[in-house]
Amino acid sequence: MYYKTPISKKIKKKLTYLFSKIFLRLIDKFFNTTLEELIRRKVLNLHSQNYNIIDNLYYFIHVPKTGGTTLHHFLQSNLKKKLFNFNHPYSYNFYTHYPLKRNHHFKKSNNYLTIIRDPRFRVYSFYIDCLINKKSVFHNIAKKGLKNFCEKCWEAQNLYTKYYSGNFDYLNVNTLDVAKANLSKFFFILDFDNLSDDIQNLSQILNFDNDEFVTRNKKNYNLPVNKDLKIIETYNNYDIMLYNHIKKIN
Repeated sequence: MYYKTPISKKIKKKLTYLFSKIFLRLIDKFFNTTLEELIRRKVLNLHSQNYNIIDNLYYFIHVPKTGGTTLHHFLQSNLKKKLFNFNHPYSYNFYTHYPLKRNHHFKKSNNYLTIIRDPRFRVYSFYIDCLINKKSVFHNIAKKGLKNFCEKCWEAQNLYTKYYSGNFDYLNVNTLDVAKANLSKFFFILDFDNLSDDIQNLSQILNFDNDEFVTRNKKNYNLPVNKDLKIIETYNNYDIMLYNHIKKIN
């Protein structure tokens, strides 16, 4: 069932975008900050952990730049109401990036899914997108180079560890262990590099009635050079360890 957008929510959203675009973007441009993203995230509850855990549903934990939009549409088509809607009851909002809660309570009746991608290429892809897209809230910091982007953009710093541990404040080895433990409870972890095959396997496990599924073509961005990889690795050491751990056990 789809619900109409409340007038108050529409106004709140428009005012937030207008204020951030006119005033905060100028501040970010001159002071190399990310106030526009911060205000939008807080006001519009983006990347929120404020959601209920309901029995007998599938939860897709969608980390940005992992090919998750493709999988989300696939799950929506096949699972329908069995797929948890983080935006409920505002189904008009297709924002899908929601992390696990801190101290997340996994119910046995629920199934969790996610996609994991080499964090170095995830961050680089995100950087290129922000650099090209002038409307991106991170465009100005991206224009100042990859190092500046990684230093200023919180989404370019160990985002896997944050999303899967539910801890966005301070990361350490214990946080990494929590992320590993949480991922061990997931029903299915898909590999970005084999996404089409993994979706086919998932389809068979869940008995989806579809004969073929093909992922969207990946954008042909230039691959990062070794210098770029070293920069990204500096800001994503926990994510790299987490990624290597998942690749080893799956």
